[in-house]
Amino acid sequence: MATDIPPHNIHEVASAVIALLENPAATLENLMEHVKGPDFPTEASNNYPLEDLRKMYKTGRESVCMRALWTVENSEAVIISLPYQVSSTKVLEQIAIQVRAKKLSMIENLHDESDHKNQTRLVIVPRSNCCDMMPVMHHLFATTDLERGYRVNMNMIGLNGRLELKNLNDILSEWLVYRRGIVRRRLNFWLESIRRRLYIITGLLVAYLNLDEVIHIIHSESEPKQILIQRFELSDIQG
Repeated sequence: MATDIPPHNIHEVASAVIALLENPAATLENLMEHVKGPDFPTEASNNYPLEDLRKMYKTGRESVCMRALWTVENSEAVIISLPYQVSSTKVLEQIAIQVRAKKLSMIENLHDESDHKNQTRLVIVPRSNCCDMMPVMHHLFATTDLERGYRVNMNMIGLNGRLELKNLNDILSEWLVYRRGIVRRRLNFWLESIRRRLYIITGLLVAYLNLDEVIHIIHSESEPKQILIQRFELSDIQG
């Protein structure tokens, strides 16, 4: 299975955006000093060769790989974190199939000891305490979902309304243009609201400075609003 666009660390992206704001001519290499690579929501290790990352951010298309984290406890291999969207049940099933097919004769048993304290804890028990688990795990990385690739396809709708494949510079630059537009419209709306309020307050101030005459007009005229507008040169909104 492949996902389209892996998640990224929001702090890294924010740092890259700030760098682009400070230097609109920033190169891809400049931005990659901030954006280190996709950041999946698991602790599995990210095997991202720098050249693959550069190609991904330059072309908008590439594949990235994640590998499960594991350790050795009492000669047993203990998997403590799985790649993104990988099921522990599926992994155990894949390993069990190979054990039954005698492709992993050095493995005696499998345990799923995951609980509320250890979200992932898969134990692989070797037949012998002298068994080197390193080649076993490398075999499992190659034949099970303990190592998994994810497709990156940064195909998205840009400011021109067209679906296009974009690189990292294009995405961040267009996002900045988009955000500037939103902030500008929001500030203009607030500014117009303030101007409108000040305009009304100006009319109220005129009425306050001529309070006696205003009261007299209101009490003596059948249509005081029009009289007040003409007398003090107010607009319909102020009146």
